[in-house]
Amino acid sequence: MPLKMNVVFFGEARDLSGLKSVGITIEKARCTAADFFDAVNVVTGGKLVARVFVKGKGAWNLAKGYKLMVNKCILDDVDEARISFKNNDEIGILPPFSGG
Repeated sequence: MPLKMNVVFFGEARDLSGLKSVGITIEKARCTAADFFDAVNVVTGGKLVARVFVKGKGAWNLAKGYKLMVNKCILDDVDEARISFKNNDEIGILPPFSGG
């Protein structure tokens, strides 16, 4: 059964992608972080590569300071071994925060 998710872009990710949000479908019963990054990379035409998504050790990850928010909960770490997205999740791509 494919998984459907809504991805919401914030800050630089929104500017680079030209999208406020987009629906994605993962053609698997289980969605890992790698599956998610691959799907978002496709729908954005690779516009987030190097600035928001980086590839290291053979897998995609977030650039320094970026965070993922899943159903309004910010993830501290995008650990492939611990993360698994579910059907109808809303995933936000958040820019680095600056304090003040």
